[in-house]
Amino acid sequence: MRLFLAVDIPEEMKQLINDMEAKINPEYGRFNLVKPENCHITLKFLGEVNDEEKIISALKDIKFEPFNLEIKNIGFFPNENYIKVVWIGFKDDSGLVKLHDEIESSLKGFKKDFNFKGHITFMRIKNLKMKKEFIKLMNKIKLPEISFDVNRFKLYKSTLTKEGPVYEVLEEFK
Repeated sequence: MRLFLAVDIPEEMKQLINDMEAKINPEYGRFNLVKPENCHITLKFLGEVNDEEKIISALKDIKFEPFNLEIKNIGFFPNENYIKVVWIGFKDDSGLVKLHDEIESSLKGFKKDFNFKGHITFMRIKNLKMKKEFIKLMNKIKLPEISFDVNRFKLYKSTLTKEGPVYEVLEEFK
């Protein structure tokens, strides 16, 4: 089964993403909007895994201090010149980085993530016809001051369907 580890985002963030997505003109190009209810902060994508119990056992020993995240900006991966992903970043993601590093240390046999950057993906770009206009729109969006506490993360199963991915929580870690 296809697995990943993530932090959920609050409903207020999902509503913000929904409102932002409504402003995006389809004429800008071809892109896939992430359904707001599917938005989250990925800590680690594990891929196809046969033994989730082994992962659950390894992750149960992780201890971390709860931390706060405050949204800061909209950004692009890999960069503004070649946009494939549009995301929302945080003022200080050091708590996420520490949690990510704990997860990396606990899980043996998985490819290491280098240059981890905490973010919420809300759009995947296939092709931008009106890149300058698109970037101008994204830069013009004023993000409200939204912050939330992180005191848990989850192991998710992801099933790919024609309508998009379907996520199922397998375990929660506090």
